[in-house]
Amino acid sequence: MSEKQFEGFLAEKLINWGAEHFYKGYRYQFQSPDKSNSKKLFDALCARKAGHIAIRQVEMPFIQVGGYKLLVVLHSEDEGEGCSENFIFLIFEM
Repeated sequence: MSEKQFEGFLAEKLINWGAEHFYKGYRYQFQSPDKSNSKKLFDALCARKAGHIAIRQVEMPFIQVGGYKLLVVLHSEDEGEGCSENFIFLIFEM
């Protein structure tokens, strides 16, 4: 199985599992010591996005999981690569 196929498979499994197991207000995260793996999963989830939500003038992609809109966020402290921990915390507190 190629990496691209695996990331797509993982994204679909997450969406299907989440439809029955996600709860409002919870923070779900995938962590990898390899930034490229995180980016590949982020891209696979973004390929399934249902739309965007503007948060502080930043367009954040979301996927529809059951009755919920799950924001897809890539954590990175490197500018232009994703969102900082502070911004992610801000999103969670909204």
